[in-house]
Amino acid sequence: MEDNGYINHMIWHSVSHTVEMHEYLEVKSKIYQLDFIEYLQDYLSTLLRLSFDRSPERLKMLSEKYPEKADYLDLYYPVKFNATLTIGQKCFSSTDAESFREALYEELPDAEGFIVDLTCSGRLHELFEDELIEEDNDEDNEVDNEEDIEDDNEQTDMVYIYDVWTGAGMLDTLESYKRKNAFTYKVFVFYPDSGEFLYHKILDGKDIDVLASGTEDIIDQTFSHDWWSEQLHLWAAFDISKYPDKLEQLHNIVRSSIPDNQIRYCEEVWEDEDEDYCNPTLLCNGIQFDCKSLREVQDFLDKINAVLLPIKDEIYDAGGDGTWEVREDFAVATWVWTDEGFKVKGLQY
Repeated sequence: MEDNGYINHMIWHSVSHTVEMHEYLEVKSKIYQLDFIEYLQDYLSTLLRLSFDRSPERLKMLSEKYPEKADYLDLYYPVKFNATLTIGQKCFSSTDAESFREALYEELPDAEGFIVDLTCSGRLHELFEDELIEEDNDEDNEVDNEEDIEDDNEQTDMVYIYDVWTGAGMLDTLESYKRKNAFTYKVFVFYPDSGEFLYHKILDGKDIDVLASGTEDIIDQTFSHDWWSEQLHLWAAFDISKYPDKLEQLHNIVRSSIPDNQIRYCEEVWEDEDEDYCNPTLLCNGIQFDCKSLREVQDFLDKINAVLLPIKDEIYDAGGDGTWEVREDFAVATWVWTDEGFKVKGLQY
């Protein structure tokens, strides 16, 4: 395969626009499949290339040089990429692009095992009009007229993939290699456009259901960063006409426990005049509850449990949705309803 940073096949795809991602791949022995090596080379060189082509500085320069294309250029979110490739005792960083690419193409094929650890964020796929963003090395280049730009913008949800689709990291491709190679792979992805998350692990040929593997041991663990969360929901449905005092207690616990700037999102559904949107048993409604330790969350849940457990048999629906994560450390947690009430469960995977 020609070393041009591209894979030779091209396909149409419809994908989410932006990602925030952390990946870790540890291969424990020499890889003998040439196509596997070529994929890794193309994947990592693609991210490296995009981080230069779509650096914040370059996009700003292009917007200033071609103000008539500024709106179009806004579609190209800056791509930030940081990676290390460890082979034996040598560690190559993407901050030194030349040595990083040299290691990919000269040392990786013969490596007796290696580790890739990377973080990346931005719009990682190729729009089929990507040629509109090009180096200004020809002063005679003509700028497309506004009508052409409008036609291009109508197609921005369809993606022409020149190289590897990176929106779910290496996951899709590694699924096809996991049974013939011994490796550990971990991926965290957040899709800002949809608010969705992806957590996954492959260990020696087997997929690990990350969230289903969580335990309560996570509650008192500390990590390199605080726990971050988004779109957290918590509910417990019971006959509120029979237990109005309990409902009031639950609402007061929520008000006194969650961050002040999140309370209004809960009160909106408790008090909404529209019956379709009013749900007083939805205790937490799409909140953000960041914390240094998940013990803070469990303490809140224990107060909720003290109210609910005496009527546990009369609760006909209860549960939690959403996650906390420390993406730097591949740590994730959620809250669930159990026979003992609400519990926080998670793990560092």
